Amino acid sequence: MKNKTLFSISLLSIVLIIVSVSCKKSSDTGGNNLTDLNGLWQTTVFGGANDTLILAINPTTANGTITYINTNAAAASKFAVNDILFSSIESLGNASYTTTGTYRYGNGNASIGHASATMKMNSSTVLFVHYSTDQATGITPPDYYYYKIQ
Repeated sequence: MKNKTLFSISLLSIVLIIVSVSCKKSSDTGGNNLTDLNGLWQTTVFGGANDTLILAINPTTANGTITYINTNAAAASKFAVNDILFSSIESLGNASYTTTGTYRYGNGNASIGHASATMKMNSSTVLFVHYSTDQATGITPPDYYYYKIQ
C-alpha cells in the first residue's frame, strides 16, 4: 500500500511538472526580447509634412519616449519631450510587437487617449505602427512609419 501511494504521488508530480512547463506564457519561453527596437526612431510626418518626432525605445522599460519634437509638431500635437508615446511594449515574435499608444484629441488636442497598437519591423530600420480603435472614444489614431536613426 505504501509503495502504491508513493508511486501515485510520483506519477502525479511528473504530470504536474509536464503541465506547468507546457503552459508557460510565450513571454516566459521566448522572453520579451525588445533589443531590436532599442534605439532612436524618427518620423517626419507627425501631425503634418516635415513635422519631426524622435522616439527612444528602451527595452528595459518597454516604453517609447519622445526625445525630440520640432516646434510645428509640438504645437499641433501638444506632445512634448519626455512624454511616453508607447508603453508596455511586448514582443510577439517575428519582429512583431503589441503596445499601448498615447494620442491626443479634441479641441486643441487637449485630451489624452490610449489605444492598443501593433508594431511591425519591416526591416531592421523601418517600424510600422498600426493603432486599433480606442473603445473609450471611438477614435482610431493614424498609422505611422518610424525609421531607425541610431
